[in-house]
Amino acid sequence: MEAWTAWLVITMLNFTLAYKVHCAGLGNDDELILNTIERDYPETVSEVHTTLAVSCYVTADDVISTVQSIQCPSECDVTDDKLWGTGVYSGNSRICAGAIHDGRITAESGGLLTIRKLKGQAYYDGTMQFNVTSRNHTRYNSSFQFQSSYAGRQPLYAVSCLATAEFTHENEYLVICPPGCDVISGGLWGTDRYKMTSYLCGAAIHAGVLNATIGGRFSVM
Repeated sequence: MEAWTAWLVITMLNFTLAYKVHCAGLGNDDELILNTIERDYPETVSEVHTTLAVSCYVTADDVISTVQSIQCPSECDVTDDKLWGTGVYSGNSRICAGAIHDGRITAESGGLLTIRKLKGQAYYDGTMQFNVTSRNHTRYNSSFQFQSSYAGRQPLYAVSCLATAEFTHENEYLVICPPGCDVISGGLWGTDRYKMTSYLCGAAIHAGVLNATIGGRFSVM
C-alpha cells in the first residue's frame, strides 16, 4: 500500500446536496484506470481576484458577501457622519470611515482591509478613535467587523474538473468548480481526507460539499 505523505481536506462553505462519486482504493499508479475526458475537461486553473474597490460612502449593507476584501480610497474620514459602533459597527455604517476608526487604514492613504458581516446587535457604542467619531446606535438588524487580511484574502481559483491540489503550494485556498465533474470517476483516493493527486472537484462532490449539477465554491486546507 502506498504511503500518504500529503493530505487534502475539503470543507464546506455553503451546504449543498451531494452527488455520489466512486472513490478508488489505494494502489500503484499503473494499476489505476482513470476515466478522464481530457478533450472536454482540460486541466485549467485561473486565480479569481475578489477585492472590491469602493467609495467612501459604501456601507456594509451594500456588500453581498459575508467576508469581503475592500479597497478604500483616501480621505474617507470626512464621511464619519454615518458611523455607529466600536469594534462592531452597524450594517448601515460606512465601511472606510469605520476602517479608519478601527485603525485598519489611515485617512491619508486609504488601503486594503477585510470585513465580516455579522448578525445585528442590540446596541452600538460610539467612541472617538484616530480622529474619527462614531456614534451610539440602538438595535440594528445587521452589523460588521474588521478581521485580519489573511482570513479574508484566501486565494480563490476557478478550476476545471481535472485540476488537483498539486497546482499550488498554498495550504489554504478557495476553489470554484464547474458543473458536471461527477462524470470523471477516476483520480480520487480517500474519504474526508484525500490524496493530493485527487481531482479537487471530484473530491468535493464525494465529500458532500459540492453539487455536481451546478458546481460551486468550497474551501481546501
